Amino acid sequence: MLDRNHPDGRFAYVQQFGPIPFSNVGVSTKDRKGLISSFRVGASGKLTSLNPKAADIKVGGADLTIGGNGRFLCTHNTLAGTISGFRIMSDGGLKLVTSARGLPTNSLAGGVGSGLVARGG
Repeated sequence: MLDRNHPDGRFAYVQQFGPIPFSNVGVSTKDRKGLISSFRVGASGKLTSLNPKAADIKVGGADLTIGGNGRFLCTHNTLAGTISGFRIMSDGGLKLVTSARGLPTNSLAGGVGSGLVARGG
């Protein structure tokens, strides 16, 4: 999932779900990660990688959005049932500032509807 909704258009973020936990993909448990990658958006729209591992969100990241007038990025992990909030730094980096648990989880078998929306302000 790509979010280029940063108000000044300078940064873009891609969330990677990570390897499905129950699949046998030859990846060790410690290396099973869902990640957020950060990019700088050039004037022509060209993306330049800033950090391919800007944030480790564990396997299961399904949604991300930018809110708070471009100051925060929130991500929803459907396998863990969590939402994490990151401050977007002036260089496009991400700093974890909050995390909440207790959301419904998605086992990938039954499929729980999920989505994430943030409102700037």
